Amino acid sequence: AVLAGQGREVLVVDAASSSPPPHELAQLELASCVECIAPRVAYLPARGLPKAYVDTRGSAGAFIDAVQQAAPQAEVVLLHADAADLVRLFKHRAARPLLLGADHPESIKHAYASAKLLVQRCGLMTFDLLLAAPPQSPRVASIAASLAGCVENFLGAMLRLSALVDPAAGSDED
Repeated sequence: AVLAGQGREVLVVDAASSSPPPHELAQLELASCVECIAPRVAYLPARGLPKAYVDTRGSAGAFIDAVQQAAPQAEVVLLHADAADLVRLFKHRAARPLLLGADHPESIKHAYASAKLLVQRCGLMTFDLLLAAPPQSPRVASIAASLAGCVENFLGAMLRLSALVDPAAGSDED
């Protein structure tokens, strides 16, 4: 929503294992499965679709090309996927993944594990963090600093930027 508010055309590709399944036409015509959900924001349910694009070398990079062809107007593509799929998608591609985390140790552990997979298997060495937490949480400042330290000290990578999103913001619009 923030990117769209800045005038960017955004496509959200939801390919995580917890995401909705793709439309049955997705294998034939990906563009027809892109849904407009808000001004300047489109959505593609894509659970399992990256696996359909895996080549003989284990790369699913062709899925990214297909997404770009399906929505050529998109200036920003936000790709939500499990770490193993992200590895297949970004093998041999330059990218700076956005790690997602919450004010909960298990969530940060998963963010670190995802960074570790992407470093080890793709050689990606820079990350950003989107932290969903109440701004008044006493742990907010230390979470980003701690994750940045672990990423640098144990992986030799870098957490460049972090942003805080209050999960409760806007919930009073009902």
